[in-house]
Amino acid sequence: IGFLQSNDKKTKVENIVSIDYTHSCAVGQTGCGKTTGYIYPNLNERISKQHGILLYDFKGKEHAALKTIARKNNRLEDVIEIGTAWGRNINIIKYMNEAEFQDFVVDLVGLDDKDPYWSTTAGNIMASIYRAVEAYLKVYEEFLKLDENTNKDIEYLKMPKSLSLSEMYMTIKNLKALKKFTENLKNLNRRFKRAITSMLRECTKDEIKLYIPLAKQIIKFEDIINNKIGSLSTFKESDFSEKHSSTYQTIILAMSTTLASISEVDMFNNDEVDIIDELNNGKIISINTKEF
Repeated sequence: IGFLQSNDKKTKVENIVSIDYTHSCAVGQTGCGKTTGYIYPNLNERISKQHGILLYDFKGKEHAALKTIARKNNRLEDVIEIGTAWGRNINIIKYMNEAEFQDFVVDLVGLDDKDPYWSTTAGNIMASIYRAVEAYLKVYEEFLKLDENTNKDIEYLKMPKSLSLSEMYMTIKNLKALKKFTENLKNLNRRFKRAITSMLRECTKDEIKLYIPLAKQIIKFEDIINNKIGSLSTFKESDFSEKHSSTYQTIILAMSTTLASISEVDMFNNDEVDIIDELNNGKIISINTKEF
C-alpha cells in the first residue's frame, strides 16, 4: 500500500512496487484499475527479472493475460497451468502436515452438517490413516536406499502407495476396506521385521550401521500402529454386528461420499508438478481456483 501509478505521463512510475518489497496490497472499488494498473505492471516487472510467479486466477481467465506478459518477455515456456483441463497435475495434500490434513477433512465433511460429530470423527479416522501411511512409507524409503528391489509388501497387500486423496480413499470406500486396512498394518509390520532380520543375517558387522535408520523407522511404525491410531482400533475389532453396523456405516458414508469425487480428479491427486520446486526454479505458475 502506498505505491500508485500516476496518470501523469511525465511522472509515470515504471516499477509499481519496488523490487525490494516482498508484500503489497491493492485496494480499490470495482473497475478502478487494480488489475490493469497494478497487477499486470507488477507481473511484467517480476517476469522480466526472471522471478518465479504464483498467480491465483480467481476469474478463470487471467491465465491468458499472464501468458501474454510471459510471451512478451520470452518466457512463455516457463508458464505452468494448474486447475485447467489442459494443465498439469498436483498432489493437493502433499505439503499438508497431519493436523492440516485433519482440518481439511473436517471442513470438507462438515460443509453441510450442523452436527460436528460426523465431521470430527471422520477427521480423526483420516488423520490416523495419514499417520500410519506416512510411517510405513518412511520405512519403505529406507528399504529402497539399501536395495531398490526389496520389499514389495505395500503393493502385495494393496496398501496406499502415497499420501494422496486418491490412494487414501481406497481405505475408506466401505467398511470392509477400512477393516482390511487396519488388519494389514499388522501384517505389514511383521513383513518389515522379517525383511530386516533377513538382511541383517547376510550383512557384515561393519555394514550393520547402515541398517540403523531403517530399524528406527520400523520401530516408529510399530509404535504408531500399536499406540497412536486408536480411532482405527474400533474398526479392527468390529465383528460387523448389527449393534455397531449402523454407526460404522454412517461414519464411512460421511467420509467416502465427500472424498470420492475429489479422489477421482487427476489434477489434484497426481504428483506431476511440485509447485515449490518449480517456483524455486523460476517457473510461472497459474492456478485456476474455480476448480478448487
